[in-house]
Amino acid sequence: MLTKYSVAMPAYNCGEFLAETLESVLGQQLPPNEIIIVDDGSTDNTAEVIAAFGSAVQSVTVANGGPGAARKRAIKGCNNRWIALCDSDDVWCSSHLRRKHEAIVSFPEVNIITSNFESFGPAAVPGQTRLGSAPVGWLQRYTNVQREGFHKIEDPYRATLDFNSLYLSGLVINKELYHAAGGIDLAYRDWQAEDSEFTRRMVAQASACLVIDTDITWGYRRHENNFSATQWKNIYAKARIIQEHIDAGVVASEVLNYAQDEVYRTRGEAFDIAFWTGFYADACGIYSELPRTEKTLKRRVRRVLSYLRNFG
Repeated sequence: MLTKYSVAMPAYNCGEFLAETLESVLGQQLPPNEIIIVDDGSTDNTAEVIAAFGSAVQSVTVANGGPGAARKRAIKGCNNRWIALCDSDDVWCSSHLRRKHEAIVSFPEVNIITSNFESFGPAAVPGQTRLGSAPVGWLQRYTNVQREGFHKIEDPYRATLDFNSLYLSGLVINKELYHAAGGIDLAYRDWQAEDSEFTRRMVAQASACLVIDTDITWGYRRHENNFSATQWKNIYAKARIIQEHIDAGVVASEVLNYAQDEVYRTRGEAFDIAFWTGFYADACGIYSELPRTEKTLKRRVRRVLSYLRNFG
């Protein structure tokens, strides 16, 4: 039996790209059964673009509340067990949902699936793929079983701490896992990288079974304002989210120390990038949160330079 998918998509002022995205979703070799779009109070032509697709999509317009709230609303409207997430400016290859179906057939226990992607757009590095950016040997280190390009991941939470492959437009999730994790928590709606909070929470569940597809099945559109200018913020947000999960008891006891070490390491990395990209006031703030083990001589010098360049 073929897998039935619901597509959940938030949309905000994305009229420039949305038609291309929807055409890629509708052009699947294994088409979705429903597409739910939540227009998050757009002020451009997003509504007109959605209307042009007629009955092929279902949509609702809400007051602007941010992508997390819109995505949560879209997921709530999904009627199928399997939910495919997609942002309104990314594109799927025609094989995207078919490959997810093949993963489900190969691994009946799976409840979260992601796939490799290639970046495109004005801020993309030509030929850059997500798994191509992974640490050497990362996928093999965490692979339990491999079949036809699909890798079943052992210890998905620890694997995701080491390298995050869970980008939303590549994810298909089982509704039971989504609800077991508590769904999207709107307490984090204004956090940087709020989407990674709920994806990390999902793979922290004892029942989580993650499969990664090494095939490139989608394209991630990189804008000038969605990567380089916020790189240190995204890295710092990772540390903040992991610390929040530690404090809230989300992280299993057997990986607590590993997760705490990752918080400290990631804060150090955020400090370095903030310094090198000229965010000196932010670098000073991050430095104050570093444990003694992360305050190396080089970082102590950078902290002094950050202070002088910001206040001198």
